[in-house]
Amino acid sequence: MAEAESTVEVENHHHRYVARTIPWYIHATWVVFWVFVIYYVVTWLIPALQSEIAKPG
Repeated sequence: MAEAESTVEVENHHHRYVARTIPWYIHATWVVFWVFVIYYVVTWLIPALQSEIAKPG
């Protein structure tokens, strides 16, 4: 049984990894998400934690 040729060019024939850029709307979605997270933490979480720490239960 003869072994098949195994060079880099032959192995790479079926493996094409093409880098694709991330679309602008995906970046915009993440920016909006993190802006909302910061807004939520500042508006709701910090005041709620302060009242819970001051008067637990």
